[in-house]
Amino acid sequence: MPRHHQPVACRLDQREHFLIWFSDDEGKDGVVLTPERQLLCTASEAALRERARSLGITFVGELSSYDLDAVEAWTRTRDPDAIDCKLLLDAWNWLGDVTSSLRSRADLFVAADAKLNKVYDKLFHGNNLPAVTAPREHYEPTWSASEASDLAALLRLGLQLFRAAR
Repeated sequence: MPRHHQPVACRLDQREHFLIWFSDDEGKDGVVLTPERQLLCTASEAALRERARSLGITFVGELSSYDLDAVEAWTRTRDPDAIDCKLLLDAWNWLGDVTSSLRSRADLFVAADAKLNKVYDKLFHGNNLPAVTAPREHYEPTWSASEASDLAALLRLGLQLFRAAR
């Protein structure tokens, strides 16, 4: 089953980290790891492209970017009124792909993720994607402090795994 690879930039701890994301025909998404089971991570896009070439990886698509510093800043406040559905859903999906590649270290993230389906659905619908939201409709979720706290805890777990595996 062929994998499709894409370059990804993540801003965390005031630094850019460049990684390789993949998806296969069976719907499995993840990131490329080193032989030591750490994230294959470089400090520049050029270095990432060179590393990909050396591994025989060809990229499909443009560089995607995630501002994990902004996500972490929100997790400190857990302000329900400051939830940015796109930012946090993108981060959740990205960190989910990262943790799926780090299976043996991701138990806490996977357990928290499994309990937050309603929160995920609210974030998803809060993106108001044209394929999901009817014309002239707009969904603005209302968040409880408990939902915001649970979401922040999940994202903090993902950020912790990301840091530990780079």
